[in-house]
Parts: sequence; C-alpha cells; structure tokens
Amino acid sequence: MDTSETNDFKFRLSKRIALDILKECGHKCYAVYSIILSHKNKRYDSCYPSLELLEQELNISRTALKTCINLLIDTGYLAVESGRSGKSSHYFFLQEDFYTEEQLEKIKQRVNRIRE
Repeated sequence: MDTSETNDFKFRLSKRIALDILKECGHKCYAVYSIILSHKNKRYDSCYPSLELLEQELNISRTALKTCINLLIDTGYLAVESGRSGKSSHYFFLQEDFYTEEQLEKIKQRVNRIRE
C-alpha cells in the first residue's frame, strides 16, 4: 500500500487567507503555509512536521524554509512552539477558523512564553 495515500488528507485553505499570504509574503511562503497546513491533525488543528520533511516536500533550502516560516509568524498567519532538541516544532494556524478566541489566546501565551 502506498503510504502517501493513507497519509493524504484534504485540507481547505480559505481563499481570503490564500490571497492575503500571496500579497503579503509571496508565492514561496504561500507554498510553505499550504504544505504545513496539509499536515494538520484533524483532532487538534495543529501539526508537527519536521523541517527535513518540509524541505523534501517543498524542494527548498533550510534557509529559505526558515525565512518563510519566520515571515508567516511575523505577519500573524502561523504561531510556532519550537520543538526541543530532536523534536519537531508545533505549528498553529492563527488566521484559520479552527480555534475559539479562548484557544487563540492560550496558543499566543504559550508561544510568547517560549519566545521570551
């Protein structure tokens, strides 16, 4: 059995968010956001893809990938809780309609504690 079939899951990126990311961040960052979103866990509305996996799927350098992720964070599309040594980072999609206001606030607090 092809594992890509079992792991493949359809996601829906809001057209408004897609256009905003393209305008504010460019097509490469849009591709990065889309690929990260494609890894979203349906139950928790977040995901943990490794940088190595994202590099392979996007066929871009680590530097370009990190630049896009940082731009998506700075513009408020993503929040990232950095993984510890050997662990993947935890990605949250701040502009999508996945979270309640209370959940968004908790996510922002968690991420801000790590950044301080």
